[in-house]
Amino acid sequence: MRVFSFFIITVMTITCLQNSGQSQTWDYGEPFDTTAPPTFFTRVQNEIPRSFMLDSLSYPFPTNVWFKNLFMGKQAAGTTIIPDSTVGSSPFFSYPYTIGFGTIPRPGWLQYTHANRRFGFGYRPYMITISAPDPPIVPGTFSVTYSAAFDFYFGSQTSTGNLDQDSLKPFISNYDDLSVTVKWIKWTSDSGFTTAFMEAPIAKGMPYVTMKYRNMTPYLASQARSLAAISVDGAAFVNLPNPTPLEVEGRRFLLKLNGDGGPGNSIYWILYASDSIRIKAYFDYQNTYSSAPYQALLVCDSTFTGTLRAAYVCAIDNPGPPFPAFNDSVNVEQKLNLLDRYATFYPVSGQFSASIDDTSNVAVLRFIWETNLPSNDSLLMFALPHHLDILINSTQKDTVLDQYQVIKGPLTGIFGKVWVMQEQLIDYSWHAPGHNLSSNVLPKYQEILHKTLLGDHDTISGAIAFPVGVINQINTSTYFGGKNLAKKGRLAVIADELGQWFNTDSIAQDIRDTLAAELNHWLNGSSPLIPANSGWLPNPLLYETRYGGMINTIDYNHVGADFGNSIYTDHHFHYGYFLYAAAAIGKGDSGWLQTNQAKIRLLARDVANPGATDPYFVKNRFIDWYDGHSWAQGLVDAGGLGNNQESTSEATNAWYGLYLLGEVLRDKNMKNTGRLHLACEMRSAQKYWQVSTPDSPYPDSYTDFYKVVGNMYESSINSLVAFGGPGDPRMVYGIQQIPTTPINQTLLQETWCDTIWDFYYKDSEMYSTPDTHSVPHIDQQWMTVNMASIGIVKPGHAYAYYYQYLRNYVYYSTGSTRKADNYDGGESKTNVLYNSFVNAPLLTRNPMLELDIDITIINHDTLGNCSGKVMVVVNNSSQADPPFHFFWLPDPVSDEVYTANPIKNNLCAGTYYVTVIDGEFNIGMAEVTIENTSSVLDHTDVKVLHIYPNPSFSGIFQVDWSEASWQPSEVQIYTASGVLVDHIILTNRFISGIELNLESYKPGVYLLCLQNEQGRSMYAKLVKF
Repeated sequence: MRVFSFFIITVMTITCLQNSGQSQTWDYGEPFDTTAPPTFFTRVQNEIPRSFMLDSLSYPFPTNVWFKNLFMGKQAAGTTIIPDSTVGSSPFFSYPYTIGFGTIPRPGWLQYTHANRRFGFGYRPYMITISAPDPPIVPGTFSVTYSAAFDFYFGSQTSTGNLDQDSLKPFISNYDDLSVTVKWIKWTSDSGFTTAFMEAPIAKGMPYVTMKYRNMTPYLASQARSLAAISVDGAAFVNLPNPTPLEVEGRRFLLKLNGDGGPGNSIYWILYASDSIRIKAYFDYQNTYSSAPYQALLVCDSTFTGTLRAAYVCAIDNPGPPFPAFNDSVNVEQKLNLLDRYATFYPVSGQFSASIDDTSNVAVLRFIWETNLPSNDSLLMFALPHHLDILINSTQKDTVLDQYQVIKGPLTGIFGKVWVMQEQLIDYSWHAPGHNLSSNVLPKYQEILHKTLLGDHDTISGAIAFPVGVINQINTSTYFGGKNLAKKGRLAVIADELGQWFNTDSIAQDIRDTLAAELNHWLNGSSPLIPANSGWLPNPLLYETRYGGMINTIDYNHVGADFGNSIYTDHHFHYGYFLYAAAAIGKGDSGWLQTNQAKIRLLARDVANPGATDPYFVKNRFIDWYDGHSWAQGLVDAGGLGNNQESTSEATNAWYGLYLLGEVLRDKNMKNTGRLHLACEMRSAQKYWQVSTPDSPYPDSYTDFYKVVGNMYESSINSLVAFGGPGDPRMVYGIQQIPTTPINQTLLQETWCDTIWDFYYKDSEMYSTPDTHSVPHIDQQWMTVNMASIGIVKPGHAYAYYYQYLRNYVYYSTGSTRKADNYDGGESKTNVLYNSFVNAPLLTRNPMLELDIDITIINHDTLGNCSGKVMVVVNNSSQADPPFHFFWLPDPVSDEVYTANPIKNNLCAGTYYVTVIDGEFNIGMAEVTIENTSSVLDHTDVKVLHIYPNPSFSGIFQVDWSEASWQPSEVQIYTASGVLVDHIILTNRFISGIELNLESYKPGVYLLCLQNEQGRSMYAKLVKF
């Protein structure tokens, strides 16, 4: 029933009339600031040393880029030492290829001291590892992983015929938005560094792996496979002899390598040379030199200056369990023809550009590839699935090379050196159109929200905030502390919005004053105040000078103590909360904002500096413009899977905070940078993290059990998060929704929210029967986060859950289990409630579905003892979204009483008001009056209930209900004043009567009540003389 959605545009022509007076165009790429961090931020050096691979680059240095494994190594156990021999040994991924130096081949082969004298690459679509529990149950560890193995190595041979023995110095010679270049310079003891080199330009989406040589003797080798046959320049395949090499000459070499599973299984690659070369091709080099690390080997017979390019073609393979048989050898001739046609052209750099016209909510994005032949527009590159959604219609796409698949889905060939894409931008800031207090919330619920805000203000940021180390006290962790800051920021913003109907100015200002005082501690280089006996440590921010960035003290002293902040992991998660909090202050306090803007800009520069001219913070620390999202992991080896990110929603929140900060600062550059990051991050989150089958790129073995990705790597996905039990769905789903802010109206697609409601939430114990005994209540704690998506598609159910399980938590009640740690640290009652209310149907919706309600009085308050009973019937339930929720008021000013049962018992005489809501927050209201009829004891069912004798002198009564249409299960006897004096359970369900003995009772009038489990009742009076 939502009215706001994030739509995909397919075609739009943008005309930029810069400086024409009609509109102006903003271009991405200018830094937010270039001034030095204030000296009160202590300067420190990171414990992770910079490797030799970064020697040719200038400060500041990248930390989270997709190719970081090129300059990262493996720390020696118990030390911060990273041996040079391990640098570049873990792979990274260019799509489709695995790239890296690899590990030292055959550790016992003494002539190898460094693996980085060669360049490894691979692609094995026939080896995708699918992991699941046995039997596959949730929660559990489910994963899908593409092979990161190296199939081939480019390298060089010495003049004496030894492989990999040239003294080479590898380094990153250049990198940009879409590419990185590695160069190896030859060194001799006589001449020092020479003019001979190898150079590998590596670009995202490259169909070929390229190696340039100058005055060196190249080789191409495989450690894993032997070379069965070779086709030169289109001639027929020739089987290779063994062990004698086959000598051939040409420019195009189609290679047939022995596959797995015996004869008939083969792996095909193609090698191109820019000029004709003469090579020796070995079936298995180890048969010639038993200590060699290579099997298949092609080595030039002389030095070469030119380019070699290799590409995967197809495979017919049967690797054996757990891998199925594989065959992608379809239309091979057409594929080879296309690879032949574009083999000459390769990218040497790739730039990202973006522009936004002031009058438009569309960004025009461009990938601009520079090639080895600048005058020619020919180039073939690969696009990921999300690119296809935004590339303009005139883009020329390939339909032949369909054999390349990566973790994010199939790759599609794109022709041309410039890609033009159009990305829809959000057009709202503090609250979403069609999802706010004005357009969706009835006055009754505005009042409830206002009362809730008053309570949150008093207990979270107001005068009676309890001064102990609990969840609402500012935490010294930049992550948990940041969440706490942003929570207060949300309260201030909601207070502003409520100010349309209530006097909330002083509350909003008080919250901002509290928030500003807390944030100032961070921004002034000091630590947040530490509550007594909390055990928390001081945690000032520091400026780190080895790579260049803002880190915190706790993690600097003990890496990992604050989620790896000191090694640049998750900065956008941490500081994104700070940015939102600062923007929320600035929205109502421009004086504070102007005083502190340079300091808060430091955090914006750390996570999202868009300009190459900032001398203190690296450009694009987190965002990967090709993948379309951030990489959260910092200076740590990713264990062979490539870079990774867990919470796309926290990344989205970071860019939302950046955008809002730019808005309150009136800084167009920051605002548009935030909007651009936002749009790209959300698109990739929706494409790759939010699983909506059948469009998912992931196999059923994963999507049948999870509709969300917990962690995304460059080559793998899994159902894990960094905390909790393996695959705990409360956390795996929740981590992709945290925190709850208005940007979730765009981020969390309604189709996905519907999917996960049906798939998980509605039948989960967390929702239906939450644990209310453990402390803290993990179910409720995570429901405060998961309510983000439930509130979007089932706001009525979300409100009912809140009312039952979350409403009465007492903040800072040290003796109660119902206290604030049952809320996520970034959530408040007000914010959870707001998210439900603003997703109710639009007040102006036509036609408006109003629940049509009738109330049937089952019985009045017959004895004056609150025995009234009614049943609510929703007449138009077929149009609604059950189950229904019933909220009862004994009078217009009391608190509502919730029940999920349409039958309401124990009603005293009086008028009652009921509000009924369904899952989508459609509403019906009615009232009913219960009368005290204690003077009329007989009930209409007395006609089928026979009592004799009545009156009774002995006190013995025979009760007969044989004419009744239903069977009672219990008997109750009341005095005339409504006091229960006897209660009998009828265990025999087949009797039609009972004898009652009231001999010991005083003479008088008594009421007999017979009931069954369905709530039906019969009444009669008993008179004892």
